[in-house]
Amino acid sequence: MAGTLTPTPFQTVLDATGVAVSGAKVYTYTAGTTTAAATYTTLALDVENANPIVADSSGRYVAYLPAGGNFKFTFKTSGDVLIKEQDNVQAVPGSSVNLDITGTVGEAVTAGEVVYMSSGAEASALTKGLWYLTDSDATPTSTLPQSVGMAVSAIAINTAGTIRLAGEATTDGSVVVGSTYYVGATPGAIVTSAPSNSRTVGVANTTSTLILSATSAVVASLPVPITQDLLFTDNTYDIGKSGATRPRDGFFSRNTVVGGTLGVTGIATLTAQPILSSLTASQATFTDGSKGLVSNAITGTGNVVMSASPTMTGTIGAAAMTLSTPLVVGSGGSGVASHTAYGVIVGGTGTTAATQTITPGDSGTILTSGGTGGVPTWGAAATQVIPQVIQSTAFETAARFTETNVSGGNSTFNTQGVELDTSATISSSTQIKWNLVRAENAGGLFTTFPAQFGAFLGIDTFGTDRQDFYGLGTPTVGASGITYTDDHIGVKIVRASSGTTTVSATTALSSTESATALTTVVADDTVDVCIELVSASSIKFYYRKNGSTWSAATEITTNIPTSTAMVAASFAISNSGVATRTAVKVYSAYYLR
Repeated sequence: MAGTLTPTPFQTVLDATGVAVSGAKVYTYTAGTTTAAATYTTLALDVENANPIVADSSGRYVAYLPAGGNFKFTFKTSGDVLIKEQDNVQAVPGSSVNLDITGTVGEAVTAGEVVYMSSGAEASALTKGLWYLTDSDATPTSTLPQSVGMAVSAIAINTAGTIRLAGEATTDGSVVVGSTYYVGATPGAIVTSAPSNSRTVGVANTTSTLILSATSAVVASLPVPITQDLLFTDNTYDIGKSGATRPRDGFFSRNTVVGGTLGVTGIATLTAQPILSSLTASQATFTDGSKGLVSNAITGTGNVVMSASPTMTGTIGAAAMTLSTPLVVGSGGSGVASHTAYGVIVGGTGTTAATQTITPGDSGTILTSGGTGGVPTWGAAATQVIPQVIQSTAFETAARFTETNVSGGNSTFNTQGVELDTSATISSSTQIKWNLVRAENAGGLFTTFPAQFGAFLGIDTFGTDRQDFYGLGTPTVGASGITYTDDHIGVKIVRASSGTTTVSATTALSSTESATALTTVVADDTVDVCIELVSASSIKFYYRKNGSTWSAATEITTNIPTSTAMVAASFAISNSGVATRTAVKVYSAYYLR
């Protein structure tokens, strides 16, 4: 029997220059975490090292590791300056009938359940180095893990416990003696029928125990360079499988045989003539309905002519053509020798009559139908005028508006427009309404398309809380704020508990609101807003802050009000039931229809 080298009787902490570090500190953690992990001063593992371990004046220390443990070592100077960190240091398992390790679980585990060590490859990645219940529904939880074992006893979440990798293990339920058991679809369970993701756990030797299979994956090393054949279990394993780390290029000096479909996503360059056994010799090659290559016979000399009733999509060039039947043009008619340059070709006097040309009209004229039996004629284009009405205000007088003030709220009309101002009284608000159409007019503001509404706002005094509205409709302004679920189309400004003040596009129909944030504002900002009523299913919002360029359109297509009775726009501000003062200037507004 061969001898072995003596193991290192103690470890020495060295700095970057190879000098021993006196009084170095050695911190030990569970691999991949910052959770402290115990090491021991004795082989019996009955006396724990301090954590950190403090090396002697020569930088030496002794640490015994529990069998199968996985650690992270952090080395620091006596002054806690980092020297080096090494993760995933695995203890060598001891020799015994049963191979047990100590592992930390990422979920609660019951005695007899099957667990695996996570590599973080799950669809929703788990913590690397922790143990979780197996599941045959996915390869990262069944066939791919390097290590699979069985819990010897119950282990609470995020705590360490004993996991058996080999030997005899007691199962979670009864088993059939002599049967082979596999990882099942129920987390942590075992089954006797191998699933598609087949991972063997063990063979039952009693009605309550298994003899565990080799539960750690073994990867054989290939020689470099490869000087032998590569042999695989027939029709079982792939090279460069999707999702795996793949080889880059392939170079072959002889033949390659593919028994299935060859899929090439890049460009295939063939330096020799390809030979396709499915084609017929000396016939033209075409593609069929499945994009496959097929052979087709051809006739004639010179240029190729298809053998059966061809449909030509390009230009047919010939010195002369002799037709045995009339030339079919479209669904009727016959050809003519020539047409007037730049004229318009129209049908003849019957379904089979020759086509005819209408001479070009004067520049800018339009072609007008001559009705049944008449030839179209040219005429002057009609001038179309689309009338529009625009209503605008700079809030010249309060008499033009309906004003509602609550708890000290106030609307002040001046040379700059109107200032909406809440007092510092709790639940203070003010609202002004601007009637734009007569109630008896059909349609109303919500159902008039196309139309526009716009306003120019100056953000003035900030209270801790605020709710504003500027737009079409008259949402209720109450003690705690504005009811944004009342029917409306407009913009709102909202602030709560001294947080961010957000400007949003908003619509509401039948107590349901649709809102999209546009921008945020602070004190002294100015904001232009424009609302375009495109149709009953499209409202577009634009804004410009502090004189910058206009934003792109923000579109709302849901909860657009349908009432034909709304005739007023409104401008409102509330301190949302909080005793702080808030103010805004509305310099101008307009409505276009």
